[in-house]
Amino acid sequence: MIQRYFIVEGESDQFLLKKLLPSQVVSTTKFIIGGGYAAAISKARSVLVSTELPVILALDSDTTDRQTVEEKKDYLFQILSQVSAPEKFHIFLFVPEIEGLFFENRLLAEKIFDRIPEYAALRPKKTLTELFETDSLRVAQNRLESRLTGPIIEQLRESGTIKDIICKINI
Repeated sequence: MIQRYFIVEGESDQFLLKKLLPSQVVSTTKFIIGGGYAAAISKARSVLVSTELPVILALDSDTTDRQTVEEKKDYLFQILSQVSAPEKFHIFLFVPEIEGLFFENRLLAEKIFDRIPEYAALRPKKTLTELFETDSLRVAQNRLESRLTGPIIEQLRESGTIKDIICKINI
């Protein structure tokens, strides 16, 4: 039974969230791929007007500037509030991209990767493809998946944005 909708920009976002969120969340969540930033916002608005279930909108902030991140959150809150009560939705912005989850905690990142460039948190997608020596984000994610052991996933769930998401959806 679906308990919530989770709207993301792309397939890679869905892939990572399904890997990192607890299985009881994934099995009760309908994931919707927006097909980009603006399209994901539009889909969130559409879903909010057509269901009573909670909606989670998770997007890349595409910036590391805290003020800009907050401005984007405020903007998203305003446009979703136009179609729904605020208690029906949650907004999460990954700074600067969802792949940044793996670099939020340097000690944990060192358990996953052989080396961590200084710019990893600023350009996480690029860092992943460089660390796995590929031009394809999909290939990098597949290689990353093999390194995400149960204990590492649990540690990722206990900090940063993933923890915030889990707490907000009351798991």
